Amino acid sequence: MSGKNSDSADGASSSEIHKLRIYQYKTRLYAQQKCLKACKREIKNVLSVSGTTASSLFLKSEFEYLRNNYKKSCKLLNSAPKSCPSKEHIPTLYYNNFGCMHFKMQKYNLGVFYMSQALDANTKAVKAAPQGCNSTMYSINHHYQILYNYGILLLHAGKHKAAFNCLSQAATVYSRNPRIWLRIAECAIGAVKQEEDNEAKESCKSNTVRAIIGSGIYRKTILNTNSQNRSKKKRSATHMYTFFTKSIFLINNFII
Repeated sequence: MSGKNSDSADGASSSEIHKLRIYQYKTRLYAQQKCLKACKREIKNVLSVSGTTASSLFLKSEFEYLRNNYKKSCKLLNSAPKSCPSKEHIPTLYYNNFGCMHFKMQKYNLGVFYMSQALDANTKAVKAAPQGCNSTMYSINHHYQILYNYGILLLHAGKHKAAFNCLSQAATVYSRNPRIWLRIAECAIGAVKQEEDNEAKESCKSNTVRAIIGSGIYRKTILNTNSQNRSKKKRSATHMYTFFTKSIFLINNFII
């Protein structure tokens, strides 16, 4: 009798686990399709089976994120348990989601901070993971996904060179995604424009004065001619146009 009862209990628990997974997968699919009514219904099913676990609260937080209710989404993330029986690493997902929410709230520098924390947490999780288990490593390691998010946040924060480096690394995995090449070209153009603006500010005073010779009563100031200023502007414009055409070629090449 005891053996039969234990077998039936194991069967019931396994059926509950499979039912929960199906509800979770359906919730994620509806969330990606942005079917909010169906997503809300499936979240209720998840909560009725599992209760307030980390995975269920993360799903509910994502639902509020899609509804643009970022404050409630943040509260749900903060209330989620810091440990989870599944193979996913909670701190990595926590910081990544916070970075995405701050991106939506247009707080780009805060988003950059949280995304850098997500990268550090992901590195620690990968080092602590058992070696030789590919399935566990695949579920834990989100390095390139976080790099892409990190690069987008850096781009919007005005840090074009750092964004270029992150997106270039992410492009080794997401090479077939045309958006990433558009963003890389945008980073390159922004970096050149930023350098030219800095050079313009530094040379603003020196554009008028070419040199100072002598000292005291023998001091003489040599001014730049208009032709010299025009030639500098022409070279700068030519350099910017060349870089822009190369960026457009890069975009067309990878989109086609």
